[in-house]
Amino acid sequence: MRINLKLVVLFVAIYVITLVATVPLSWVIHYGDPILRSLGVRLEQPQGNIWQGQSQVLVPNSPELNVEWQVRPSGLFTARLPYDVRVSNAALDVSGQVQLRPTGMGVEQVSGYVDEAAFAQITQAYNSTLQGRLVMSDLSANVGWGGALGEAAGELSWSGGPVEVPMGRSRQQFDVPQMQGRISSDDSAWLVAINALDNTSLIQAELSREGQGQVTVQRAMAERLGIPVPGGRETLVEISQKVF
Repeated sequence: MRINLKLVVLFVAIYVITLVATVPLSWVIHYGDPILRSLGVRLEQPQGNIWQGQSQVLVPNSPELNVEWQVRPSGLFTARLPYDVRVSNAALDVSGQVQLRPTGMGVEQVSGYVDEAAFAQITQAYNSTLQGRLVMSDLSANVGWGGALGEAAGELSWSGGPVEVPMGRSRQQFDVPQMQGRISSDDSAWLVAINALDNTSLIQAELSREGQGQVTVQRAMAERLGIPVPGGRETLVEISQKVF
């Protein structure tokens, strides 16, 4: 009897994929836990497997997160491994798709909201308070395994609200306006443009493909916060730093 080698290879491949996909998540975590703990990340009450499941995730400076995931096997036919992922707790609810490819990884169709409570530990560290909601719509970003930046796109909005910060021996409150942002990319960088609702430019940021980050806060932002700015200056703050 003649054996079809291609069918044997196919059956073996299917068997291996099925075996890996159905391994209990607790087994995977057992081997990956030291790496996660070195990053300050802990997984609690994991359920399911790498194909489909959920877990509580503890990360530094953030409330406990509930993470759910489910793979889309059909993506394997296009050399991708797409996971539908949802991250949520009382202060946020964000969902989207994580895609693993031979050349890198990316996120697609990321949408949801993050309330001020999610930033509480960060603002408390600076003895400040913040009120408002960040909304994300259809965000996408791709990077290569070597760190090369791919394309990025999406929209952001901030509801506006009061911010209280220490100023010397007293505290000062500012009313942050509603803002809308657009993420884009070109041949040289990822770009973020944040405007007021009347399209006045307030903040501009970019991350170059060489890893240089830059943030520019425009004079118009200071004016809307009621912060005096010396005449002749169009920018309030410019920060440039190597990110990677």
